[in-house]
Amino acid sequence: MQRHNSTMISLGFIASIALIAGASQLVTFETPSTTPSDLKSTEEETNALETGGLRFTPRDLEPTEGETGGTGARGTLRSGDSCVVPDENIVLLAPPQSPLATAMFPGFLAVLPPRSRPVDRGELRIMDDEGTLYRARFLLPDNPGVVQLPMSEIPELEPGVPYEWSVMILCDESDYGQNPIGVGYFYLAEPTPEVRATLGDETCSEQIDLCANDGIWYDPVAGLFEARLANPDDETLAADWQSLLESVDLGDYASKPLVGSLELEE
Repeated sequence: MQRHNSTMISLGFIASIALIAGASQLVTFETPSTTPSDLKSTEEETNALETGGLRFTPRDLEPTEGETGGTGARGTLRSGDSCVVPDENIVLLAPPQSPLATAMFPGFLAVLPPRSRPVDRGELRIMDDEGTLYRARFLLPDNPGVVQLPMSEIPELEPGVPYEWSVMILCDESDYGQNPIGVGYFYLAEPTPEVRATLGDETCSEQIDLCANDGIWYDPVAGLFEARLANPDDETLAADWQSLLESVDLGDYASKPLVGSLELEE
């Protein structure tokens, strides 16, 4: 009888162990374990969503004859007397697709290279198929970096028509063919009706994310540039700047110093 009781106790103990093991397996099956690498990956994804969400979504536009790819920027000309440090270029902050601006037209952004000798002036032009529509000279900053190119007045432009804009450093005012230049394109366009309804009284320079996702480039990038100038230590704005430029393959220039808006020559 004692042996029988002992056997029953042993069987009961084994059954208990089996039930515990089964429960453990059940919990393990329903709740997979999370490794430190999984936690790190989730944290990185969350940070990326929080700080890198501003991107440009181009509209589907047909390229015009003669329109360049990439940033639409020409390399610095090296023949003759150039005043720019070798292997440095004027880079226009313009997208390869959907280079749209609204009628509010905030101007253009460009990266000016370091110069090898003192030069005071540059020139901004807007052209169509028939010739120059706008021409203004500006005073060059002391230091290289990202600048906003001003416009004293906005020329009469038509929506949907391709326009060329160029930035030139006047190394030699007697021979324009020797001067470094960057060339890009833009079109005038309005936000889509849905975006227009959401904007209300605000502009695309203020509603940066909304209009960048609507294929408008020049207004949002100018608005973000001005916001960064006003808040140079804002990490969120810096991350948005990086992300926006990366979305048009200009991420290499996101770390360039922001100089400011240039002064037109009187």
